[in-house]
Amino acid sequence: MPDASTEAAPRVETAAETAIPVALGVIALLAGTIFLWQYGEKVNLSASVSLLDVLTGAILLTLVGLLVTQRRIRFAPYQVAFGLFLAGTLPAVFRTEPPLMALSPFGKYALFLLLSLAAASAVGSVGDVVMSCRLLFLSSLVPVAYAMYELLLGQGVIQQGYHMPTGGYHHPGIFAYSLLFLVPVCLFLMDTEFAAREQWVWAVVFLALAILIILTFRRNVWVGLLFVLVGRNALKKKWLTLMAIPAVLLALVVASPAFRTRLGDFFNLGEKVLAGESILVPANDPLFSGRFGVIRANLVEFRDAPTAVKILGGGFERTVINSARHGITIGGHNIYLILLIDCGLLGLSLYALAHALMAALAIRLYLSPVHFIHAFGTMSLILIGLFLLVGLGTHISYNLIPGVFIYGIVGGLMVAMWGVDAKLRLARWQLCLKNHAKHS
Repeated sequence: MPDASTEAAPRVETAAETAIPVALGVIALLAGTIFLWQYGEKVNLSASVSLLDVLTGAILLTLVGLLVTQRRIRFAPYQVAFGLFLAGTLPAVFRTEPPLMALSPFGKYALFLLLSLAAASAVGSVGDVVMSCRLLFLSSLVPVAYAMYELLLGQGVIQQGYHMPTGGYHHPGIFAYSLLFLVPVCLFLMDTEFAAREQWVWAVVFLALAILIILTFRRNVWVGLLFVLVGRNALKKKWLTLMAIPAVLLALVVASPAFRTRLGDFFNLGEKVLAGESILVPANDPLFSGRFGVIRANLVEFRDAPTAVKILGGGFERTVINSARHGITIGGHNIYLILLIDCGLLGLSLYALAHALMAALAIRLYLSPVHFIHAFGTMSLILIGLFLLVGLGTHISYNLIPGVFIYGIVGGLMVAMWGVDAKLRLARWQLCLKNHAKHS
């Protein structure tokens, strides 16, 4: 038998080694959010491929290489389900005309999975989780600075008479959603910092994010912010703060005519419905710009489609083609409708399964007796709910990539926290056994 003293000792990763893949992931995040998605979709390399698609592919390959070099890849059931979802969308890829049009949406779905795997595999401690969450905010520095420049000079995109800051991206919605997905992370850091000074820093960051989100004039993002605040205070049972939210909304309505007008469209839509006017016509739908017509047109096409198309989907961008057949030129601003039409019942079901398993993991973290893990579970539940909510009003997984970047990385950090929680549970169990042995 070999001498025990000559056997190789188990290898333990140092903090520096762990920091290398974390840094690479953050560099990819920064590159994507600050530079690539500002200009990538503006540069068309062909009729169906943009510079954005090529850059997405490059980041995908980088992340694959990063994962291959890892000695240990951590993954959770939801990531397995998301991998099955990607496999389930392959029939839609081949049904897309031309197939290269599928490169962009399929690549973005794959990007979410690879980012979550990279974050889960690279991060190994509570300190790494905190550092990764802090570094996420670096991705917003350049866009926020550019947005402030736009607001001060009255620039940005003008829609319905409002100056909406773009942050340098090609659409103001991308900037607004990138801010929105940082809000739960900011509140998590504010809850878990020990020093009062750092808590105040994150409180100021939250206030700045909230003000910028209000100034984007994106109603879907406003609803998302309201969901985050209500959800957080309900999960933390802060009923006094929860009751203060309506007062803040009322103050905004009273103080801001623009805010009042944008919210007024909710009531205008109700008046149209009560008057018997068709909200399928964009002119009669000031709130959703005729998107109900898109839903109706695509559901009619789905009803009349062959069984194979219903199950496997009609191919990416099929919602746009279906809408055009009914004389509608706007896109399908609903990720669930898009998945149903483009990827079929199979794709939509696997997408729902992946998020259900992701929510189950977040609930496990939320129920942890350890404050830090519980706080991370709270943030995770809110972020998952936020992602699913805003998907009702936009094609988030297709175009709003900075938000998907943040969502994917936090999803990976959830897996890392799951590992930390499992170790703590094991340690508590072993301690209980030792105490029981002492007293028996």
